[in-house]
Amino acid sequence: MRSRLLTVPAAIALAGLLLGGSAASGAAATELPAPAGSTDPGAAPADPGAAPTDPGAAPTVLSPQLEVLAATAAAPSSPETAAALAVAVEGTGSLQVDEAERVSVTATFAAAPDAIQLAALAGLGEIAAVSPVLPRVTVWIAPADLASLAAVPGVTSIATDLAPSVGSSGVVLAAVPAGATAPAAAPVASCRSIPVDVDPVLHSDEARARFGVDGTGVTVGVISDSFDTSAKPATTAAQDVALGVLPGPGNPCGFTEPVVVLNDAAGGTDEGRAMAQLLHGVAPGARILFSTAEPSVSGFAASIVQLTDAGADVIVDDVNYTTVEPMYQSGELGLAIDYATEHGVLYISAADNYNEYGWEGNPSAGHAIGGWATDAFVPMACPETVVAAAAPTAVDCHNFGTAAEPDATNGILAENNGLGEFSMVLNWGEPVNGVTARIRPGLVTAAGAFEVLGQQPDSTIPSAAFSGSLPDAGLYGVVVVRELTDRAAITPGFKFVFTEDESGTVQGLEHYVSGEGVTVGPNIFGHTADENVLSIGAADYRTPTIAEGFSSVGPVKHLFGAVQTDGSPSLPLPEPVTRAKPELTSLDAAQTSFFSAPAGPDGAYRFSGTSAASPNAAGVAALALQHSPQSSADEVKAALKGTTSAMTNPYLNLTAADVHGTGLLDALATLEALPAAPVPAPTPAPAPSPAPVPAALAATGVESVQAVHLAVMATSITALGSLALFAGVLGLRRHRRRGSRGI
Repeated sequence: MRSRLLTVPAAIALAGLLLGGSAASGAAATELPAPAGSTDPGAAPADPGAAPTDPGAAPTVLSPQLEVLAATAAAPSSPETAAALAVAVEGTGSLQVDEAERVSVTATFAAAPDAIQLAALAGLGEIAAVSPVLPRVTVWIAPADLASLAAVPGVTSIATDLAPSVGSSGVVLAAVPAGATAPAAAPVASCRSIPVDVDPVLHSDEARARFGVDGTGVTVGVISDSFDTSAKPATTAAQDVALGVLPGPGNPCGFTEPVVVLNDAAGGTDEGRAMAQLLHGVAPGARILFSTAEPSVSGFAASIVQLTDAGADVIVDDVNYTTVEPMYQSGELGLAIDYATEHGVLYISAADNYNEYGWEGNPSAGHAIGGWATDAFVPMACPETVVAAAAPTAVDCHNFGTAAEPDATNGILAENNGLGEFSMVLNWGEPVNGVTARIRPGLVTAAGAFEVLGQQPDSTIPSAAFSGSLPDAGLYGVVVVRELTDRAAITPGFKFVFTEDESGTVQGLEHYVSGEGVTVGPNIFGHTADENVLSIGAADYRTPTIAEGFSSVGPVKHLFGAVQTDGSPSLPLPEPVTRAKPELTSLDAAQTSFFSAPAGPDGAYRFSGTSAASPNAAGVAALALQHSPQSSADEVKAALKGTTSAMTNPYLNLTAADVHGTGLLDALATLEALPAAPVPAPTPAPAPSPAPVPAALAATGVESVQAVHLAVMATSITALGSLALFAGVLGLRRHRRRGSRGI
């Protein structure tokens, strides 16, 4: 994936986020947790250019994946490099490479980097992002300069920034799914080029009409890949305004306040603009901000803070950095989201599109099989081809079977989805910054031939992943491989997820039954699994009672506290925390002016995925906040979750709550459940004017009663004007306890 930030603030402004300032507003950044760390930030790191050391030794500065990259002679964008790193050639899970063949990497420091350290990074490459919550800096750098980057004083680790997943689905949609029962959308209004398809199902049109709301006074921040930089767009943002599907000058419906783009990225799909179109359809009066999640988790975190400081009342995203977002605890993004929620922001995130299910005729039919989790690694001998591939490192494999009938592979029936892509990510039960083991997912053919073994993109995170191709449809075997070293003699639990984002690629799973210590199906992870996030599943608006087959499912389990800002490993929680995810389901498959390929005889562009469902939910939240400005984000969230309608659970191995949350979002019911804005008290009538003062009294030189009264009245008028102005300010800032601030 070729990606390059376009409108990122200058490095010094980004550095201000760590050094006490704020690129967005110049305030509030000081309220972030101050990163702390080693008292010796200048300690010399290990030589990253040296040959790989004993796996049992302390990890080097470069991640295992970057060690391979540094030793690879091929160009970073080449298929040969992708194969060596076990990453996709392009798209999700690929190296992010710019036109100069520089790659995006993130360096972690022992403490917040100072100006000298930032200057050293800028001298080696181009600073793209500075984390506002951790001492991490993202840099575009040539692979040949990785060793120099590792030698910068204070750098403790360097990770690969693989391209993230966004929550749109590439599944081709029929014009109307079989069994569709959803009411038709209202006729196209004269000021819009396309209808708001979800209105009659979400009851958002009725909510707007009955309560007289359209989102006015509410600011919604959108985070995705890009907004208006696609190389071959069917429409541009300016054209979308003229079509009435985005706000801005010339909008035919009268919504003239334009979308404010804080940061954009080149090479994206403009999915953020498609999200903004859906949001604008449900809440046309809402003010919209956009900021990119690229090129790294640190850049994503910076966007969350910037949107919060720019006055967002609601933030919605559809991005998952699949290879480096932890599964067993809240990570870097969780810290940024905590900052947003502490400032009253209602945070909404797409649940992702990683679900798979067993197809008819397969033993696992009717079961969700997109994820697989166990409480403990159970060692057994690996297949010979895996042992040979891992040499010279000794390895063993997880036993998916029983002691009596061991099985080192979990067979899958896989389809070549037309692109030949296949990917999976695995996390094991150790905390961030406390990684001692190394456990890797792999794939073998049905005959046992070795295909691919995953790499670890960030040595501080217990995660390994691979992306590759399936040359043929058929049977394959998943292996989970543990490197045998003195420091890794542990048997932690693990979870793997198929992340190819194409429902139907995995059509069957051999070990599909949950049991003691084993849970099959869950594939929600990363920041959308966090407690402070309203995670959104998807249902087609034409078949709204059942979740989309690709819509990710829960539950999620956290074993450790949130990642620590001082670089220390988080402590285990007193008891594992399991929570149902997603929280609720919203609608997708609605029309946009450009996004996703036209499908069906109507030729409409239909946006499918949880990334389409989530902005529709954000639109409903905006209506609710306008209707009930005195309600907190938590109160609005409770109303959204507590007023849903029933849905059908198609899976035999999951609860309804883990498939679609509390049910299908209902805008009208949400607003009915919230108290309306208080009615202002009437202004009392002014007192009657006193009788005129006799002229003789005025001649004494004593101030007349009438003059005093007039002076008082003048003062009162001034005071009333000030009060009115103050009331106006309160009206403009009525969400302050939810974090509303001027941009």
